[in-house]
Amino acid sequence: MSKIKQTIKSLGEFGLIKYLTKDFVNYDKQVKLSIGDDAAILKLKKEQLQVMTLDTLVENDHFNCKWSTPYQVGMKSMEVNVSDVAAMGAMPTYALISVVIADNTDLKWLCELYRGIKQVCDKYKISLIGGDTTRGALKMISVTMTGITKKPCLRSGAKMGDFICVTGQVGSSSTGYLGLKAGEKLTQYIKKRHLEPKARLDISRKIAKFASAMIDVSDGVGSEIRHIASASQKGAIIYAKNLPIHDDVFKMEEKLGLNKYHCALSGGEDFELLFTINKKDLAKLKKIRSINKNEISIIGEITNNKKQLELILNNNQKKEIPGGWDHTKC
Repeated sequence: MSKIKQTIKSLGEFGLIKYLTKDFVNYDKQVKLSIGDDAAILKLKKEQLQVMTLDTLVENDHFNCKWSTPYQVGMKSMEVNVSDVAAMGAMPTYALISVVIADNTDLKWLCELYRGIKQVCDKYKISLIGGDTTRGALKMISVTMTGITKKPCLRSGAKMGDFICVTGQVGSSSTGYLGLKAGEKLTQYIKKRHLEPKARLDISRKIAKFASAMIDVSDGVGSEIRHIASASQKGAIIYAKNLPIHDDVFKMEEKLGLNKYHCALSGGEDFELLFTINKKDLAKLKKIRSINKNEISIIGEITNNKKQLELILNNNQKKEIPGGWDHTKC
Protein backbone atom coordinates (compact mmCIF):
# COMPACT_ATOMS: atom_id res chain seq x y z
CA MET A 1 0.00 0.00 0.00
CA SER A 2 1.39 3.38 -1.03
CA LYS A 3 2.06 6.16 1.44
CA ILE A 4 -0.74 8.26 -0.07
CA LYS A 5 -3.25 5.41 0.25
CA GLN A 6 -2.18 4.95 3.85
CA THR A 7 -2.93 8.66 4.35
CA ILE A 8 -6.52 8.19 3.13
CA LYS A 9 -6.95 5.25 5.48
CA SER A 10 -5.46 7.12 8.42
CA LEU A 11 -7.76 10.10 7.87
CA GLY A 12 -10.90 7.98 8.10
CA GLU A 13 -14.20 8.82 6.37
CA PHE A 14 -15.05 11.96 8.34
CA GLY A 15 -11.48 13.14 8.50
CA LEU A 16 -11.20 12.74 4.73
CA ILE A 17 -14.40 14.76 4.13
CA LYS A 18 -13.13 17.49 6.47
CA TYR A 19 -9.74 17.51 4.71
CA LEU A 20 -11.25 17.71 1.19
CA THR A 21 -13.85 20.38 2.00
CA LYS A 22 -11.90 22.63 4.38
CA ASP A 23 -11.54 25.44 1.81
CA PHE A 24 -15.15 25.49 0.56
CA VAL A 25 -17.16 28.66 1.20
CA ASN A 26 -20.73 28.95 2.51
CA TYR A 27 -22.20 31.53 0.13
CA ASP A 28 -25.68 31.70 1.67
CA LYS A 29 -26.79 32.87 5.13
CA GLN A 30 -29.87 30.66 4.75
CA VAL A 31 -27.65 27.67 5.56
CA LYS A 32 -28.14 27.26 9.31
CA LEU A 33 -26.20 24.00 9.59
CA SER A 34 -23.79 22.65 6.98
CA ILE A 35 -21.16 19.88 6.76
CA GLY A 36 -20.52 18.11 10.05
CA ASP A 37 -23.93 16.84 11.18
CA ASP A 38 -26.37 14.16 9.96
CA ALA A 39 -28.10 16.64 7.65
CA ALA A 40 -27.92 20.27 6.58
CA ILE A 41 -30.52 22.80 7.73
CA LEU A 42 -31.81 25.52 5.40
CA LYS A 43 -34.18 28.43 5.95
CA LEU A 44 -35.93 29.36 2.70
CA LYS A 45 -37.04 32.83 1.67
CA LYS A 46 -40.68 33.55 0.90
CA GLU A 47 -42.11 33.50 -2.64
CA GLN A 48 -39.33 31.29 -3.98
CA LEU A 49 -39.60 27.82 -5.43
CA GLN A 50 -36.79 25.34 -4.89
CA VAL A 51 -35.71 23.02 -7.70
CA MET A 52 -33.66 19.89 -7.04
CA THR A 53 -31.64 17.66 -9.35
CA LEU A 54 -29.17 14.80 -9.13
CA ASP A 55 -26.60 13.37 -11.56
CA THR A 56 -24.15 10.53 -11.12
CA LEU A 57 -20.91 10.17 -13.10
CA VAL A 58 -19.49 6.65 -13.31
CA GLU A 59 -15.93 5.82 -14.34
CA ASN A 60 -15.66 4.42 -17.89
CA ASP A 61 -19.25 5.45 -18.69
CA HIS A 62 -19.27 9.20 -18.06
CA PHE A 63 -15.55 9.84 -17.71
CA ASN A 64 -12.36 7.97 -18.45
CA CYS A 65 -9.23 8.49 -16.37
CA LYS A 66 -7.10 7.83 -19.49
CA TRP A 67 -8.01 11.22 -20.90
CA SER A 68 -9.89 13.09 -18.13
CA THR A 69 -7.96 14.65 -15.27
CA PRO A 70 -9.59 14.45 -11.81
CA TYR A 71 -9.88 18.25 -11.92
CA GLN A 72 -11.92 17.98 -15.13
CA VAL A 73 -14.07 15.21 -13.63
CA GLY A 74 -14.79 17.44 -10.63
CA MET A 75 -15.79 20.36 -12.83
CA LYS A 76 -17.94 18.20 -15.09
CA SER A 77 -19.78 16.58 -12.16
CA MET A 78 -20.88 20.06 -11.09
CA GLU A 79 -21.52 21.67 -14.47
CA VAL A 80 -23.93 18.92 -15.57
CA ASN A 81 -26.04 19.60 -12.48
CA VAL A 82 -25.87 23.37 -12.92
CA SER A 83 -27.11 22.74 -16.47
CA ASP A 84 -30.24 21.00 -15.13
CA VAL A 85 -30.90 23.90 -12.76
CA ALA A 86 -30.32 26.40 -15.58
CA ALA A 87 -32.83 24.56 -17.78
CA MET A 88 -35.49 25.29 -15.16
CA GLY A 89 -34.70 29.00 -15.29
CA ALA A 90 -33.30 28.79 -11.75
CA MET A 91 -30.11 29.80 -9.96
CA PRO A 92 -28.05 27.06 -8.24
CA THR A 93 -27.70 27.39 -4.49
CA TYR A 94 -26.55 24.26 -2.64
CA ALA A 95 -24.80 20.99 -3.45
CA LEU A 96 -24.36 17.64 -1.72
CA ILE A 97 -21.63 15.39 -3.07
CA SER A 98 -21.13 11.64 -2.68
CA VAL A 99 -17.92 10.02 -3.89
CA VAL A 100 -17.24 6.31 -4.34
CA ILE A 101 -13.50 5.67 -3.92
CA ALA A 102 -12.02 2.74 -5.84
CA ASP A 103 -9.03 0.84 -4.44
CA ASN A 104 -6.68 2.53 -6.93
CA THR A 105 -7.69 6.04 -5.79
CA ASP A 106 -5.07 8.13 -4.06
CA LEU A 107 -5.35 11.33 -2.04
CA LYS A 108 -3.83 13.45 -4.80
CA TRP A 109 -6.59 12.31 -7.22
CA LEU A 110 -9.27 13.20 -4.66
CA CYS A 111 -7.74 16.59 -3.94
CA GLU A 112 -7.74 17.42 -7.65
CA LEU A 113 -11.33 16.19 -7.95
CA TYR A 114 -12.42 18.53 -5.17
CA ARG A 115 -10.38 21.38 -6.64
CA GLY A 116 -12.49 21.05 -9.79
CA ILE A 117 -15.68 20.91 -7.72
CA LYS A 118 -14.65 24.02 -5.77
CA GLN A 119 -13.81 25.90 -8.96
CA VAL A 120 -17.45 25.54 -10.08
CA CYS A 121 -18.81 26.26 -6.59
CA ASP A 122 -16.86 29.52 -6.55
CA LYS A 123 -17.82 30.35 -10.13
CA TYR A 124 -21.56 30.13 -9.46
CA LYS A 125 -21.53 30.89 -5.69
CA ILE A 126 -22.79 27.42 -4.76
CA SER A 127 -22.53 26.34 -1.13
CA LEU A 128 -21.39 22.76 -0.52
CA ILE A 129 -23.50 21.63 2.45
CA GLY A 130 -22.85 17.90 2.78
CA GLY A 131 -22.25 14.53 1.17
CA ASP A 132 -20.78 11.09 1.71
CA THR A 133 -17.77 8.94 0.82
CA THR A 134 -17.59 5.17 0.48
CA ARG A 135 -15.56 2.47 -1.27
CA GLY A 136 -16.51 0.59 -4.42
CA ALA A 137 -15.24 -1.19 -7.53
CA LEU A 138 -15.24 1.99 -9.66
CA LYS A 139 -14.88 5.70 -9.07
CA MET A 140 -18.26 7.45 -8.96
CA ILE A 141 -19.30 11.02 -8.19
CA SER A 142 -22.94 11.80 -7.41
CA VAL A 143 -24.06 15.41 -7.00
CA THR A 144 -27.40 16.59 -5.66
CA MET A 145 -28.02 20.25 -6.40
CA THR A 146 -30.75 22.70 -5.49
CA GLY A 147 -31.72 25.99 -7.07
CA ILE A 148 -34.23 28.77 -6.59
CA THR A 149 -36.59 30.55 -8.94
CA LYS A 150 -39.87 32.44 -8.73
CA LYS A 151 -41.15 30.95 -11.99
CA PRO A 152 -39.69 27.67 -13.30
CA CYS A 153 -39.59 27.01 -17.05
CA LEU A 154 -41.03 23.53 -17.62
CA ARG A 155 -40.93 21.07 -20.52
CA SER A 156 -44.71 21.04 -20.81
CA GLY A 157 -45.48 24.52 -22.10
CA ALA A 158 -44.76 24.25 -25.85
CA LYS A 159 -47.54 25.62 -28.10
CA MET A 160 -48.44 24.91 -31.71
CA GLY A 161 -46.45 27.19 -34.03
CA ASP A 162 -43.68 27.84 -31.50
CA PHE A 163 -40.16 27.92 -32.87
CA ILE A 164 -37.78 25.25 -31.61
CA CYS A 165 -34.47 26.91 -30.75
CA VAL A 166 -31.12 25.85 -29.37
CA THR A 167 -28.21 27.83 -27.94
CA GLY A 168 -24.60 27.47 -29.04
CA GLN A 169 -23.56 24.47 -31.10
CA VAL A 170 -24.42 20.80 -30.81
CA GLY A 171 -22.68 17.53 -31.63
CA SER A 172 -19.26 18.69 -30.46
CA SER A 173 -19.07 16.75 -27.20
CA SER A 174 -19.96 13.37 -28.71
CA THR A 175 -17.48 14.04 -31.53
CA GLY A 176 -14.86 14.66 -28.86
CA TYR A 177 -15.77 11.44 -27.08
CA LEU A 178 -15.56 9.37 -30.28
CA GLY A 179 -12.25 11.01 -31.18
CA LEU A 180 -10.71 10.35 -27.76
CA LYS A 181 -11.96 6.77 -27.84
CA ALA A 182 -10.36 6.28 -31.27
CA GLY A 183 -7.09 7.86 -30.14
CA GLU A 184 -7.36 10.64 -32.73
CA LYS A 185 -5.78 14.07 -32.40
CA LEU A 186 -8.53 16.61 -31.72
CA THR A 187 -8.78 20.37 -31.88
CA GLN A 188 -8.81 22.14 -28.52
CA TYR A 189 -12.42 23.20 -29.09
CA ILE A 190 -13.69 19.65 -29.67
CA LYS A 191 -11.60 18.20 -26.84
CA LYS A 192 -12.75 20.80 -24.30
CA ARG A 193 -16.39 20.48 -25.27
CA HIS A 194 -16.31 16.91 -24.04
CA LEU A 195 -13.86 17.11 -21.15
CA GLU A 196 -14.84 20.53 -19.78
CA PRO A 197 -18.53 21.19 -20.59
CA LYS A 198 -20.07 24.45 -19.41
CA ALA A 199 -23.65 25.02 -18.30
CA ARG A 200 -25.50 27.90 -20.01
CA LEU A 201 -26.38 29.68 -16.79
CA ASP A 202 -25.09 32.85 -18.46
CA ILE A 203 -28.26 33.17 -20.55
CA SER A 204 -30.74 30.64 -19.14
CA ARG A 205 -32.74 33.03 -16.96
CA LYS A 206 -33.03 35.55 -19.79
CA ILE A 207 -34.38 32.85 -22.10
CA ALA A 208 -36.69 31.48 -19.38
CA LYS A 209 -38.54 34.83 -19.21
CA PHE A 210 -39.78 34.29 -22.77
CA ALA A 211 -39.59 30.55 -23.50
CA SER A 212 -42.71 28.38 -23.37
CA ALA A 213 -40.66 25.23 -22.61
CA MET A 214 -37.00 24.50 -21.99
CA ILE A 215 -34.60 21.58 -21.42
CA ASP A 216 -30.83 21.13 -21.45
CA VAL A 217 -29.14 19.07 -24.19
CA SER A 218 -27.65 16.27 -22.13
CA ASP A 219 -28.77 13.30 -24.28
CA GLY A 220 -28.93 14.86 -27.77
CA VAL A 221 -31.30 17.27 -29.53
CA GLY A 222 -33.50 14.40 -30.74
CA SER A 223 -34.06 13.06 -27.24
CA GLU A 224 -34.70 16.50 -25.75
CA ILE A 225 -37.28 17.63 -28.30
CA ARG A 226 -39.04 14.30 -27.80
CA HIS A 227 -39.24 15.06 -24.07
CA ILE A 228 -40.73 18.50 -24.73
CA ALA A 229 -43.19 17.16 -27.32
CA SER A 230 -44.33 14.38 -25.01
CA ALA A 231 -44.73 16.64 -21.97
CA SER A 232 -46.57 19.27 -24.03
CA GLN A 233 -48.71 16.75 -25.95
CA LYS A 234 -47.49 18.22 -29.24
CA GLY A 235 -45.52 17.19 -32.32
CA ALA A 236 -42.27 18.60 -33.72
CA ILE A 237 -40.42 19.16 -36.97
CA ILE A 238 -36.62 19.55 -36.99
CA TYR A 239 -34.64 20.75 -40.02
CA ALA A 240 -31.23 19.07 -40.20
CA LYS A 241 -29.74 21.96 -42.20
CA ASN A 242 -30.54 24.36 -39.33
CA LEU A 243 -28.68 22.42 -36.64
CA PRO A 244 -25.77 24.61 -35.43
CA ILE A 245 -22.71 22.38 -35.87
CA HIS A 246 -19.14 23.63 -35.43
CA ASP A 247 -16.72 23.52 -38.39
CA ASP A 248 -14.42 21.22 -36.39
CA VAL A 249 -17.16 18.58 -36.30
CA PHE A 250 -17.39 18.74 -40.11
CA LYS A 251 -13.62 18.21 -40.30
CA MET A 252 -13.80 15.17 -38.01
CA GLU A 253 -16.74 13.61 -39.84
CA GLU A 254 -14.69 11.91 -42.56
CA LYS A 255 -11.68 11.28 -40.33
CA LEU A 256 -13.72 9.38 -37.74
CA GLY A 257 -16.34 7.99 -40.08
CA LEU A 258 -19.09 9.63 -38.05
CA ASN A 259 -22.33 11.35 -39.02
CA LYS A 260 -22.43 14.95 -37.80
CA TYR A 261 -26.23 14.93 -37.62
CA HIS A 262 -26.20 11.76 -35.54
CA CYS A 263 -23.75 13.42 -33.13
CA ALA A 264 -26.01 16.48 -32.84
CA LEU A 265 -29.29 14.58 -32.52
CA SER A 266 -28.25 11.53 -30.50
CA GLY A 267 -24.77 12.21 -29.08
CA GLY A 268 -25.50 14.30 -26.02
CA GLU A 269 -23.44 16.09 -23.37
CA ASP A 270 -23.42 19.43 -25.17
CA PHE A 271 -25.35 20.98 -22.26
CA GLU A 272 -26.77 23.73 -24.46
CA LEU A 273 -30.38 24.85 -23.94
CA LEU A 274 -33.19 23.65 -26.20
CA PHE A 275 -36.33 25.76 -25.91
CA THR A 276 -39.61 26.62 -27.60
CA ILE A 277 -40.79 30.18 -28.06
CA ASN A 278 -43.33 32.09 -30.12
CA LYS A 279 -42.20 34.48 -32.85
CA LYS A 280 -42.99 37.70 -30.97
CA ASP A 281 -41.19 36.61 -27.81
CA LEU A 282 -38.15 35.48 -29.79
CA ALA A 283 -37.92 38.99 -31.26
CA LYS A 284 -38.06 40.42 -27.70
CA LEU A 285 -35.39 37.99 -26.51
CA LYS A 286 -33.04 38.96 -29.33
CA LYS A 287 -33.39 42.63 -28.41
CA ILE A 288 -31.65 42.03 -25.07
CA ARG A 289 -28.21 43.58 -25.48
CA SER A 290 -26.35 40.88 -23.59
CA ILE A 291 -27.82 38.15 -25.82
CA ASN A 292 -25.61 37.29 -28.78
CA LYS A 293 -28.07 36.75 -31.65
CA ASN A 294 -25.71 34.19 -33.18
CA GLU A 295 -26.01 32.14 -29.97
CA ILE A 296 -29.60 31.19 -30.79
CA SER A 297 -30.57 29.02 -33.77
CA ILE A 298 -34.11 28.24 -34.93
CA ILE A 299 -34.01 24.53 -35.78
CA GLY A 300 -37.68 23.65 -36.14
CA GLU A 301 -41.26 24.18 -35.06
CA ILE A 302 -43.93 22.70 -32.82
CA THR A 303 -47.00 21.12 -34.44
CA ASN A 304 -50.38 20.09 -33.06
CA ASN A 305 -50.05 16.47 -34.21
CA LYS A 306 -48.44 14.68 -31.26
CA LYS A 307 -47.63 11.69 -33.49
CA GLN A 308 -45.56 13.91 -35.78
CA LEU A 309 -41.86 13.80 -34.88
CA GLU A 310 -40.22 14.60 -38.22
CA LEU A 311 -36.63 15.25 -39.17
CA ILE A 312 -36.32 16.99 -42.55
CA LEU A 313 -33.02 16.08 -44.20
CA ASN A 314 -31.09 18.31 -46.61
CA ASN A 315 -32.67 16.53 -49.63
CA ASN A 316 -36.13 17.16 -48.11
CA GLN A 317 -36.47 13.48 -47.25
CA LYS A 318 -38.42 12.95 -44.04
CA LYS A 319 -37.37 10.65 -41.20
CA GLU A 320 -38.48 10.16 -37.63
CA ILE A 321 -36.56 12.27 -35.13
CA PRO A 322 -34.10 9.83 -33.49
CA GLY A 323 -33.82 9.31 -29.77
CA GLY A 324 -30.68 10.12 -27.82
CA TRP A 325 -28.27 8.58 -25.35
CA ASP A 326 -29.94 5.95 -23.18
CA HIS A 327 -28.26 5.70 -19.76
CA THR A 328 -29.82 2.26 -19.13
CA LYS A 329 -27.89 0.89 -22.13
CA CYS A 330 -24.44 2.32 -21.35
